[in-house]
Amino acid sequence: PMKTVRYGHRAAVIDGKLYVVGGYGTGGGLAGGEVYDFASRQWTTIANLNRPRAFAASAVVQDASGNPFWLVVGGEDPVTRAVLQ
Repeated sequence: PMKTVRYGHRAAVIDGKLYVVGGYGTGGGLAGGEVYDFASRQWTTIANLNRPRAFAASAVVQDASGNPFWLVVGGEDPVTRAVLQ
């Protein structure tokens, strides 16, 4: 099981690992995330978003060096429900 229960989050598979971030948890909006390593079958905490957000859009792209880069943008503010840009 994940360390944090969540819904309205974003998820992406990058380099064979499952990344999950944002959404709503039992205590409200979440900025944090986790990564699941299929080889070790373990969840690990990852860096937070710049702010809590739910129902965001996301895309995996590459930087100039060809490294994967996960963009998580927009969505809604979990407190005010205002649209985030």
